[in-house]
Amino acid sequence: MAVRRIVLWIWLALAIGLGAALIALWSHREPLAKEAIDDFLAQRGVKASYEIKAIETRRQRLEKVRIGDPQRPDLTADWWEIDVGPSLSGLSIKAVRAGGVRLRARVIDQKMSMGSVDRLLPPPSQEPFRLPRLDVALEDARAQVETPYGPIGLRLDGQGGLRAGFEGRLVLLAPQIAALGCTAQRLSVSGDVAVIGARPSFSGPIRFAKLGCANLTGEAGDIQLDASIAEDGRDWRGAAPVHLWNPPFCGDIDIEIRRDGSWWHEGRPIRRKGMAELFASVLLFNEGEYFLVTPFEKVRMRVE
Repeated sequence: MAVRRIVLWIWLALAIGLGAALIALWSHREPLAKEAIDDFLAQRGVKASYEIKAIETRRQRLEKVRIGDPQRPDLTADWWEIDVGPSLSGLSIKAVRAGGVRLRARVIDQKMSMGSVDRLLPPPSQEPFRLPRLDVALEDARAQVETPYGPIGLRLDGQGGLRAGFEGRLVLLAPQIAALGCTAQRLSVSGDVAVIGARPSFSGPIRFAKLGCANLTGEAGDIQLDASIAEDGRDWRGAAPVHLWNPPFCGDIDIEIRRDGSWWHEGRPIRRKGMAELFASVLLFNEGEYFLVTPFEKVRMRVE
């Protein structure tokens, strides 16, 4: 009996000691969390500031987040929350929610750079891009993106799973976009976005104040777009109602489809599959000739 009592007291002492340790750790969870976050940022050479508002077993909340140069940060957010949960490899992020997000980015050599934020991302992989199994909720998330075609402003609001179930609203504004010999003035895109079966989709009008290709110009108008794209960006699906449009003929454009199915512009191949598929969606065959058609103009192209 004495031995059992001693063992019982030992187990009781261990339980009390462990409980006291857990209470001490919990009471100091915010300083410990801040130290861990600061170490993570320092290891990657990233300047950042934030305020911890909640550190719970499954939910963490940061506010007044600023990443990058304090005078010109690459990313800011009014608030940011993550939910964690068990996985085969331990704890993993299950959901992300954020509000008042502002991001600065630029496209270089067909790749997007987000400044200091790039250092916080996983290392590049040779594997095709896959949308993560993650629930996301965004409120007033905006981005300013500098591209070779012109600056673009974006706003996205929505929530749901990134692989399936996400639904939201996308607004895109650009003072001028120039690509493949065409220029659109005061471009605006506003519509519904969704992810179904790991395919992001968009439905809504594309509006512009003026559209010009080579020496051809068109007045203000809009084009309804219903399209989806594969998660790796290699498969674009969509079609415009070209059979319903009857615009005036505006001349020839130096675009052709060769016998092997490749698209060429001004003697150079169009290497981006998505761009070729976008042109294909407004391709019209009429009386033995091929045309690219919008609601406001029709231009003739060549097909071998």
